[in-house]
Amino acid sequence: MDISTMISAFSMAIAALTLLFSMITSYKSALRVKKQATLDAYNLLQEQALDRLNDYHPENVKEIIKNEESNEYKEVSKILARIEHFSAGINEGIYDINTLYELAHGYFDEAVYNTVIKLINQKEEDEEVFNNYKRVVKKMRIKHRKQSY
Repeated sequence: MDISTMISAFSMAIAALTLLFSMITSYKSALRVKKQATLDAYNLLQEQALDRLNDYHPENVKEIIKNEESNEYKEVSKILARIEHFSAGINEGIYDINTLYELAHGYFDEAVYNTVIKLINQKEEDEEVFNNYKRVVKKMRIKHRKQSY
């Protein structure tokens, strides 16, 4: 093997390592951006919906859903729609389920769900709705079971 062949092989190896390093860096950067997007979107969801939902106890929601024309019913429905929108982002991979789990497990998948489940069930009498939120809750519960063992 002459010197020029060795230099070419060495150059190709360096180029391959550079490509690998670049791909790893790009992947990690994309993950970080996704995690930050999740944090930002969840903070916005907290401000726009979840803080308002805290005003309602699950027992109150049972009463609220009896009158679909009431302002409270419309308010809780808007909150639930916002939760569904955020959940679609999780399910589509725009946001990170692991970050959401670390951020809000026990709250987003339990407390919020228990508050709105009666409204979800009522709305599902006509058609199946809020599938994104239900899928996120299911994923978070599965993750919790896996981590509990």
